[in-house]
Amino acid sequence: MAVWAIMVIAITEAIIISTALFFCRHIMGYAFSSEKEIVNYVADMAPFICLSVIMDCLQSVLSGKRRSFFSFIDLLGQEIYFITLI
Repeated sequence: MAVWAIMVIAITEAIIISTALFFCRHIMGYAFSSEKEIVNYVADMAPFICLSVIMDCLQSVLSGKRRSFFSFIDLLGQEIYFITLI
């Protein structure tokens, strides 16, 4: 249940940030330069940045879930090892 709650929070965060970045892509370039060519390059790269934000949000949650699963398997393996020694 906790994983689903965190996934909902991560997806919500990814949608909000990606939407804001995507709709401000033509304005965001002016933070780097006032030249129109640079602003256009930043606007062209904005969809890739949005995709990167989405993947990063999902990867961080799923990586933590995988780590906890393998910790459980490692603990289970140690218990089986000690039981077989007795």
